[in-house]
Amino acid sequence: MTQPETVFRVGTGTGGALLLAGRPLRRLLQSSLTTIGHVAGTRMASLHVVSGDDLVHVSSTGLSPDYVRAMARIPVGVGCCGVAVAEARPVVVEDVPCSRVMSAFQCLCEKHGLRSVWCLPLLAGDNRVLGGLAVYHDRPFRPSLEVAREVEVYADTVAAALEFGLHSVHGHVRPPPFPEGTRRMAAGFIDVQEAERQRVAEELHDELIQDLVGIQLTLACAPGAEADPSLLQAATSLGALVARLRELIFELHPLTLESEGLPGTVDALLARLETQTGIETRFHCHLAGRVPMVCERLAYRVIREGIQNVKRHAAASRLTLDLACRDGHLEVTLADDGVGFDPQLSLSLNHFGLASIRHQVASVGGALETISAPGRGTTLRARIPISLEVETPTAHRPGPP
Repeated sequence: MTQPETVFRVGTGTGGALLLAGRPLRRLLQSSLTTIGHVAGTRMASLHVVSGDDLVHVSSTGLSPDYVRAMARIPVGVGCCGVAVAEARPVVVEDVPCSRVMSAFQCLCEKHGLRSVWCLPLLAGDNRVLGGLAVYHDRPFRPSLEVAREVEVYADTVAAALEFGLHSVHGHVRPPPFPEGTRRMAAGFIDVQEAERQRVAEELHDELIQDLVGIQLTLACAPGAEADPSLLQAATSLGALVARLRELIFELHPLTLESEGLPGTVDALLARLETQTGIETRFHCHLAGRVPMVCERLAYRVIREGIQNVKRHAAASRLTLDLACRDGHLEVTLADDGVGFDPQLSLSLNHFGLASIRHQVASVGGALETISAPGRGTTLRARIPISLEVETPTAHRPGPP
């Protein structure tokens, strides 16, 4: 019995173009595949790009090396991914042994324990097909509409970053201005990213940290612990590790951002900076009240990236941070008295963190500038529109078979 392939009609526009660009492309794609696999309930995913009449493998996760080698180059129009790319539509093969589309790969899939495959085309801003994303399961699988929506969000972002990487391979490309609809979509991507950070932070706090604290207490209270320096040292080391994990959780997703707002979170961030480095900080807040949460989240990312650069590169003794609302924008300004740098040289050396933040700010209609010179400190200034509306891609329910 032959089983028809299911088609999900899900929007794949330009979405959050450049949101994730600015990092090394291969590392970005690898981490994106891991996240997509987690959302889809699997560890197996792969990415192919169009090269002439073929699809060429560029990244994968969870798949055996033999399978990856066998699928290193496949013709467009053959197999689930080939059909998805040829027809520019997502395709789900719920059960590979019953699928005509996967007939050429049934033995290969059986050998490597792959029972179902779900493929999505990756579309450029002008609707050119750049490649295909494949998600695999070891059992018959059909994604729910909720999972389809979420994976499509990530796939759309991967396509945008892939397009940017392909265009900028020979040098830096200044991001173009974004239309209003794309700005709303970009704001939606920021919310999706923040939800994923929150999920990871909660898992670390509720599971890993609790386990480590339990082990620490067990070691500290073990019989003879007071007379055994090695047990006490192990308990102390675990305590330091737990403290570091709490720091990372705060940086990943500070809970105070929702409860206390941006000023309270910035206060805590600067206090940690002073404690860790001895850098003197000054904070001037001119906000009369809260701004939209998506603005606060993006501003926090700008501030965190700026502080990380001060810690790692500036050799500064003082950092001043200003928050204000002017002309419909949230303005963030960080100024340090450190060693400074040549912005053009920094650009050529690919300082990816700052470039990524710059693209995120630009994608919602804002701007980020860096003012610096060797020996004259650095000023980082961002302007984020406070009238942002959030729009997330939606999926259309498939029609009747």
